[in-house]
Amino acid sequence: MGKIVKYEAVVFGSLRIKKVFCEKESTFFVWPIETNGNRRKKKSNDSAYFDTWEEAKEYLYKMQRREIDALKRQIHKANSILGQIQKLKNPEGE
Repeated sequence: MGKIVKYEAVVFGSLRIKKVFCEKESTFFVWPIETNGNRRKKKSNDSAYFDTWEEAKEYLYKMQRREIDALKRQIHKANSILGQIQKLKNPEGE
């Protein structure tokens, strides 16, 4: 059986795409040769494996877009709270 080529999109730490040779794969796992027979989930919080480099890049792009969207929501909420604080009036009229 030949080596299976996968592209690992690493999302934890420094973003990168790494070419990985695997012994075998299933629907949810790959067995990278570098892990000495240990399986890895095809998609985890840290990385994901794809058939092409372009798929791995698209995955990283989508993950970063989600992060940006979440940060924008946080900024919007923080600005809203800031506006509420600015509107506060001293109940004693001072």
